[in-house]
Amino acid sequence: MAKYLTDWVRLNVGGKLFCTTIDTLTFREPDSMLAAMFSGRHTLKHEDGCVLIDRDGDYFGYILNWLRDGDVPALEAHTYKQLLKEAEYFQLSGLIDGIQISDFTRIEVIKCIQSSVTRFRGVNLCGLDLSKLDLSKIDFSYACLRNVSFSSAKLYGAKFWKADIEGATFCDSCMQECVFTEAKISQVSFVGANLERTNFSRANLERTNFSRANFSGVSCKGVYFPSVDAGRVIFDNATLEKCEFVKSNIRGASLRSVCLINCSFVGADLSNANLQDADVTNTDLEGAILKQASMEGIKLSNTNLKGANLVNA
Repeated sequence: MAKYLTDWVRLNVGGKLFCTTIDTLTFREPDSMLAAMFSGRHTLKHEDGCVLIDRDGDYFGYILNWLRDGDVPALEAHTYKQLLKEAEYFQLSGLIDGIQISDFTRIEVIKCIQSSVTRFRGVNLCGLDLSKLDLSKIDFSYACLRNVSFSSAKLYGAKFWKADIEGATFCDSCMQECVFTEAKISQVSFVGANLERTNFSRANLERTNFSRANFSGVSCKGVYFPSVDAGRVIFDNATLEKCEFVKSNIRGASLRSVCLINCSFVGADLSNANLQDADVTNTDLEGAILKQASMEGIKLSNTNLKGANLVNA
């Protein structure tokens, strides 16, 4: 048995081998079964230098990563159910609280839609695969949609008001006129999505990928876009007033006739972007990269260009 928290220990969990430290097994969940097992108070069964644990080794790696980092893994709904069983066995209260099981299966969602159900307000659909479905006009307001796949789905006019969409994917989806007002959209992928006339007002879009998406006519007043990937996105005629694009990638994006009043692009990369006829009144472009950007007809009243790179702009 290891004597110090930093000592390494080898585990054989259901036939799968793991190496970790006593500290990892005891620190994050001090009241768990694992913490008790490796507290030094108990005699553990060994074989070939490994502590034997008769549980499912396929899920123990997720448990170790939780104990190391405190991050709940992004998994499909059926996998979460088995992981929850393991977490309950090892008495990992933090992980148990973090695992969210969907209230519906994909088949149940399809049956609801076929029965003309259009409201999923406040329900938990965490981890579901809803790709390629026609979800037009569905109301997902206040719902938990973490790690849901909406890829290639039809979502015309869908409502996501104050929904939790962290980790979801909307790749290549049709999302015209959707409403994401005050939604939590951290680490979401909208790659290739059609977002024309969609409303993102007051939404949190941290670390979100919008590459190749179509934002034409979108309303995004007061939206926070920190470090997002919006390369080659079409923002033409959109309203992005009071938005923050600090250190974001907007290379090659089309921002023609866009309202960018009172926005912040501090440290953002706008290389090769098309800003023709855009209104950047009172906008902060300090340290922004605007190399080879098209700025014909742009309105620059009271705009901060301190330290900006305007080579060939």
